[in-house]
Amino acid sequence: VLKPEAREALRGGGRGAGDSPLRDVDELADPMRDFKILSGSIDSVFTVAVAPPKRQTLPWGQFASEDQRQRWLTQRAIRELRKDSRIQSAEPDFIMRTLAEPNDPQYPKQKWHYDLIQLPAAWDISTGNPDVVVAVIDSGVARHPDLVENLLGGYDFVSSDPSGDGDGRDNDPSDPGIIRSGSSIRTSHGTHVAGTVAARGNNAQGVTGVGWTTKILPVRALNATGSGSSSDIIEGMRYAAGLTTLQPPRKADIINLSLGSDSSNCSSSYQQVINEVRAAGVMVVAAAGNSSLSFVGSPANCNGVIAVSALGSLKQISSYSNRGAALDVAAPGGDAGIGVFSTDIAREGDGPINFTYRSSLGTSMATPHVAGVLAMMKGVKADLTPALVDTYIAAGALTDDIGETGKDLLYGYGAINTVRALTTAKTGVIPSAPFKISFSPGTLDFGDTSSLATVTLTLTGDIAGLTGIKVSASRDWISSPGSATAIDARNYRIAFAVDRSKLPIGTSEAVLTFTATFNGLSVPSTLKV
Repeated sequence: VLKPEAREALRGGGRGAGDSPLRDVDELADPMRDFKILSGSIDSVFTVAVAPPKRQTLPWGQFASEDQRQRWLTQRAIRELRKDSRIQSAEPDFIMRTLAEPNDPQYPKQKWHYDLIQLPAAWDISTGNPDVVVAVIDSGVARHPDLVENLLGGYDFVSSDPSGDGDGRDNDPSDPGIIRSGSSIRTSHGTHVAGTVAARGNNAQGVTGVGWTTKILPVRALNATGSGSSSDIIEGMRYAAGLTTLQPPRKADIINLSLGSDSSNCSSSYQQVINEVRAAGVMVVAAAGNSSLSFVGSPANCNGVIAVSALGSLKQISSYSNRGAALDVAAPGGDAGIGVFSTDIAREGDGPINFTYRSSLGTSMATPHVAGVLAMMKGVKADLTPALVDTYIAAGALTDDIGETGKDLLYGYGAINTVRALTTAKTGVIPSAPFKISFSPGTLDFGDTSSLATVTLTLTGDIAGLTGIKVSASRDWISSPGSATAIDARNYRIAFAVDRSKLPIGTSEAVLTFTATFNGLSVPSTLKV
């Protein structure tokens, strides 16, 4: 944006037609040459020098890609323009585009949980692929109008007396409804789960699933009380993977298990069938459990299963969700009265089935989000395998790291991110993790007498383009008396001092804000004192 006085000058000349307000690009300094970490106290800024990286021969000079080079050139051009006294402001001219959001009338009720996993932006990459099949092993799936286009034929493996449909094992996997405690109304667990995976999207009715055209293989293994035997579930898993004499109409690519027990051990029977279905190229996703336990329930805790914890609307662990070392990823499950909205049925006793929609909470609701994302990945990369998905998850290529750095007991490797997942599947390139500052300890406590405390900063993710880190405080009684000490290129130790003469009576709190700068862009992180 030019200042008014500069506009007239440009109309009449004053700068030759061949002149440029910018220097030639090749005359500017190597962007990596002066790389350093900056940090600051309340009163001053100090510098910790970091040796510049060794030069590497890359196709784009000192950049990992042509895109990265162009972004750097744009930022550099903006900095040069801002030096020109005739320029009032200079900023990137971003390209805006529409997001592929569906026209389903009740989609707004789903936005919180789909936005949480970056799904609307991912729909610009893919909305699903009808060649991909997700087996929903559950209480059955009703032929809901919002599901029927994506439903395949399946099988009912429930053989117990309280099955609810009265006819034992057969080729009808539809959901008779689960009898809710204290109510005569039946609702559907399996139909709700299936709707999150693949309710037909953009059909101007009801809701949408994660994948608009992904196919669902309904496998009934839970009865009218919402429970089922391990033998029925295991047989259903083998059927879905095409490992039984009885063959499904189409073999599943992903098995969704929104079920489990509070057992901390994986039985040999479950481990065996999981090994078998993985060998057949089928991915298995399972719910961690809803008992607020410190371990993941079975069969989610078996080797080779993608175990899913639940997130609330603020992207925090849901109060009911199990935690533990076996967790792999987290996804929206709802909390505090805000649930996942999906397809359902309502039925009075054994009366007629009414097709409806409702919100529900649970790791059962989180799991189909992940199954749906895996189906979208399979849709853009037909040769996707369980082992490759394991590699992607462990590298953080499918998630946002929202807990402790790396894998943790609440979120596994982080919250599923559909854009990252699809980009990784399409390109085969594991993206750099987003930049993050973590602190040890997580809070600074000076107690009643101490005046000095030390914190370690750990920088994770992509630090390319990082030019400095400054720290500021919300109170004048805390400061940093010296420079940060570099432990290595990603870890720094810094001391903070408290001036107790400035403290008010009682307990005092402050917030330290660490602001990282990337070519003019700021990324703040906070530490409580």
